[in-house]
Amino acid sequence: MDRSREAGDEAQAARPEPLADAMEALALALREFGRGAPDAGDVSAGTVRATCDRWARHVLLGDAPPGEPAVAGPPAPIPPAGRRWRAAAQYLAGRRHVEARRMAHAQLAMQQELQGCLRALDSLAAGDAASGERLGQLMERLRAVASAMDPALLGREVVAAAGELARLSRERRAEVRAQLAEIQGRVRRVAGERDAACADGMMDELTRLFSRAAFDEHARRTVAQARLLGRPTSMLMIDVDRFEQFNQARGRAAGDEVLRELGARLTRVLRVRSDFVARYGGGQFAAILGETDGAQAVRAAERLLEAVRAEPVAAAHGRLAVTVSAGVAVLRDGEPVAVWLGRAGRALHDAKEAGRDRVAAAP
Repeated sequence: MDRSREAGDEAQAARPEPLADAMEALALALREFGRGAPDAGDVSAGTVRATCDRWARHVLLGDAPPGEPAVAGPPAPIPPAGRRWRAAAQYLAGRRHVEARRMAHAQLAMQQELQGCLRALDSLAAGDAASGERLGQLMERLRAVASAMDPALLGREVVAAAGELARLSRERRAEVRAQLAEIQGRVRRVAGERDAACADGMMDELTRLFSRAAFDEHARRTVAQARLLGRPTSMLMIDVDRFEQFNQARGRAAGDEVLRELGARLTRVLRVRSDFVARYGGGQFAAILGETDGAQAVRAAERLLEAVRAEPVAAAHGRLAVTVSAGVAVLRDGEPVAVWLGRAGRALHDAKEAGRDRVAAAP
């Protein structure tokens, strides 16, 4: 074992247990994320894995962090107080957000292609009764997976659909083979667009969070899945306190800076893979927390409020102190999306009425 590793082990042994546990947990999260990272448009999977490993070694052993040149000879480990914990956590949160955003884009693109395929199949089935039953069965399967938006299921059904269409094309008359070839092309593009990020209107340009349209679609899928899985799911409605007065006093540019920073803090606080965070409109944000009951959701909202009030927003006009209020609603069995949204909105109103800068939970 080299001297730097020995020094790192000695430093780790001297750390208090809570700090050591936190360091090991962050390093493990970085390495696990790196192992499962896919190729993305901005960076390769190998680069993400290497960067995650360097951050993990920096956090755990005190090696130089990514972006800093290695020194000649055995380097002395950086002491825990000098390690860039926040930068490592921010890198992990940022990559997770990029991955979630690309997946949402790809899911939307797949759904659009499947709907186009279904329209073409409807037209084709009307012209030939002999294969209408087989086409009908294929369309039902594609409609089911288009609603479920399960990537694994989509992959299997797309391959099966392509095979069925190929068999039909050999059996059908020559004049309809051109139509089937077009449909096969649509189905093949579904698999190729799994990593695409081209869903207009699904991202908020200002905050780079999901948009209201994306949130509404995710809420509908969440309600449908909850009926099958029976897992607790909670919604947060978050609003910047006195945002209209703030915009009037400071100007819209300052308001935009506040929204961008609050969006970033939201993703840092709510960084579990099952969480979905969006800008809902104006100074309002919304989040759906998967596998989260009411007490856990209230604690998450309180962490967010503390993260906002603890540090003013750095803007061109100086440091701006802002607060937010939050409403929490746990999804009930059989509850429609509109009712769930309404209860979360009323809880947010209760938090405002009680004095702002606080959390209120729907009964």
